[in-house]
Amino acid sequence: MNSHPALVVLLVEDDDTIRELTAMLLEGEGHIVHAARDGDHAER
Repeated sequence: MNSHPALVVLLVEDDDTIRELTAMLLEGEGHIVHAARDGDHAER
């Protein structure tokens, strides 16, 4: 368990594999991840 507070992260990445792996790593560290494939989807 990490001693730092959880962050809320907006992850914008057009490569599905990189986006999914990065989200998994961040969530594994206890962070809340909102992932989007591009800027248009990130604005929603």
